[in-house]
Amino acid sequence: MTGIFRIVAKDLLEFCLGIRGVILILVMPTILLLIMGQLRTNADTFRVLMAGQPSRHEQEEYDELTRLLEEISAVELVVEKSPLLDPSGAFRERGFDLLINVRDAGSDRWIVFLAETEPYRLATLRQVAAGIERAIRLIGSRDTYQDLDPELEVEYLAEELAAFGVGAFYSHLYPAALQQRHEVFPKTIAIVICFLPFVLIAPSLVRDKRSKTLEIALAAPSISGGSLFVGRCLSAVVLTICNLLLMLLLTQWFYGLYVRSGLQWLLLAVLPGLLSAAFLGMIASSLARSQGQVVLFSAVYFLWLGFFGDVLYPVSQGSIVVQILSTFLPLTFVHALFHPWMFGAGLGPHLSRALFWLPAQAGLYGVLAWWVFKKQLKEV
Repeated sequence: MTGIFRIVAKDLLEFCLGIRGVILILVMPTILLLIMGQLRTNADTFRVLMAGQPSRHEQEEYDELTRLLEEISAVELVVEKSPLLDPSGAFRERGFDLLINVRDAGSDRWIVFLAETEPYRLATLRQVAAGIERAIRLIGSRDTYQDLDPELEVEYLAEELAAFGVGAFYSHLYPAALQQRHEVFPKTIAIVICFLPFVLIAPSLVRDKRSKTLEIALAAPSISGGSLFVGRCLSAVVLTICNLLLMLLLTQWFYGLYVRSGLQWLLLAVLPGLLSAAFLGMIASSLARSQGQVVLFSAVYFLWLGFFGDVLYPVSQGSIVVQILSTFLPLTFVHALFHPWMFGAGLGPHLSRALFWLPAQAGLYGVLAWWVFKKQLKEV
């Protein structure tokens, strides 16, 4: 244990004393985060829950609206008999994108709830909510619409047009997601914290062998190959967590996306993902024979994150091969936790999946990293 602390202290001290390390590890990612906040994004697709029973005079509206929604190919409609008292639970635990609560809270009102945390999808869902209100208005008043006098007709059309706007007909549970530029923050933070441990460790053994410090470290009292392995991985994770906290503070100060409650549980949930990235970096460090190979390993890993990490491209729309490859990346599950948490929706419906795959990845990559690292030490 003493050897591990000595390695961690040594790596952190070297980092703090070198201005280039501070710039590359803390300054550059935060600058990137601030610049990414100026980007914009957009997209679509959704699941709809229609909960509650209409009164007798609303039954026809209810049946026709249900039929219309079932005919829309992009909508997966689920119908339940009772209105929901806890809309947020339906979104968080069952994965719905939109809820129509018929006779909400015992009243005569039909309320559409949204709980989307991805701004580019939220734009589409808001249009769907407005379209549903317009459909309800049309269905409910079509019998009398033909008999309206001109003044009432104008008033009716004005109400129809208002249904296309952002009115008070529906309630969005996570208003932070209304800002489209906020979409890039969880993606950027997830990519940085899954890439940083890798690049911190990947050049370490090549650097140590070139400077002849690896043999000296292994000959020091209380330092063994195991303490060097564990200490180096822990130091990378510690620096990554510091970087993460700094980025979260910057998103709050500059963009008003406040740090949410449950940060400690988020850190515990993503910790195996950070360890996985560190272990992958150790594998690359043990296999590389030159700094050029380290750069190549880092570039391949970054491209792997970008294409199969479910951040730049939706993995769910890819083939089964792409989906399998994504399960071997910590970014896939780290981003799935960060995205809802940063918008106030907690750790989201993917928590149980992440709690299975992230420790499994950490265990697999940890065993491989230790095996490759021991072979490298034998050569030394």
